[in-house]
Formats: sequence, C-alpha cells, structure tokens
Amino acid sequence: MEQEFINSITDKKIWTDACPVHHSRLMVIEIRYKDFSGNTQKGQMMVLDVIAKKVLQIFAKLYLMDFRINKISLIDNYAGSDDASMEDNNSSAFNCRKIAGTEKFSLHSYGTAIDINPVQNPIIYYENELQNIEPKTGVDYLDRSYIRVGMIDSDVVELFKSYCFEWGGDWKDPVDYHHFQLPRKISEYLASLPYEEGFKYFTELCGDTSEM
Repeated sequence: MEQEFINSITDKKIWTDACPVHHSRLMVIEIRYKDFSGNTQKGQMMVLDVIAKKVLQIFAKLYLMDFRINKISLIDNYAGSDDASMEDNNSSAFNCRKIAGTEKFSLHSYGTAIDINPVQNPIIYYENELQNIEPKTGVDYLDRSYIRVGMIDSDVVELFKSYCFEWGGDWKDPVDYHHFQLPRKISEYLASLPYEEGFKYFTELCGDTSEM
C-alpha cells in the first residue's frame, strides 16, 4: 500500500524533489474510525514516520470517545487538491503544498498537520474585510456553541494538545477549526533528524509510545 501511494504521489506530482520531506520519511497508516452513522470504517492517512505511532494513538482514543469522522482518505484520491478534499469532507494529513498566498510550505508538506471533518469545522479568513468560509458548506457550523456530529469540541482539542499538537481554532486570522499541527520548529527539526533520533526525540518530548 505504501509503495503504491508513493508511486501515485510522484506520478501525479503531489510529491516532488522541492518538497521539504523526502517521500521515504512518509508513512501510510491505517486508521479505524466511526462514521457519522456510528459504523466502524477504515481509512488511510500519510504522516511523518516518527509521529505515526502517536497519530494512531490519537485516533484510537477518538474511536473510544465515539467521535465521528466522515471520511479518511489519502490526498492522491483528490489529485493533491486541498479544496476538493475539503469539499468532500475528507480528513487527511500529508499534502505537499504552499500556504495560500505565501511561498512557505504548509506543515501538511511535512506530514505533521492533520485536518478533520472540514465541513463541520471550516476555516474562516478575511480578505478586504470580507469574511470567507471554506468549504462553503461549513457556513452551517459557525456557531461553535451548538456541537453537532463531527464538530471538534474541547475534549478533542485537549487530546491533540496532550500529544503536542496545536489547534487552528485558537488562531485569530485565519481561524482554522479543522486543523491540528505540530509546531513548525518541532516539525522542521523532526524532519531533519534520522528516523531513530527523531523518534527518540519526539517520544521524550510528547510521552511514551510503547503501548502501541
């Protein structure tokens, strides 16, 4: 599965030599989750190799918390289009792309950022004092006091934060409710280290992964 995905992202130019992390440092993990109807499903997500065990722990705990996820699918199924993935309410991680309007790589390019249920947890940003919401269907979920299926609540946020992730919902502009990421300095440092050193550093920084 992993080599198949590597071939796909290189063939489709989703990964190129310009990306900040070599594809050999990316790992496909299989995640069990509950869909909006409560049925157990399996999906694939690609993350930086040294955080893979922690991401599996997070989603195992989300499953036990009965948190519902619409879909988890690899970004090559959307030809690398973040817009298409969001519109399909897909949860994903790796996608080598720049932050909109900048030349800086998104932390998705490192495999250290995760988006969950974009429709129920949209991004809000301003251009020329006008409010923009993506995906557009997320407009029905701007009232964060009324928690519905798939919406990220304080328990989910605290779970991710306990694993050193930051939440985009804490930001001012944009407010990115579906986005979790490791801090940039940590992401860049982990990517610069060989796997064994990076795994040791991350384990010491964010706790033990032995139970996985």
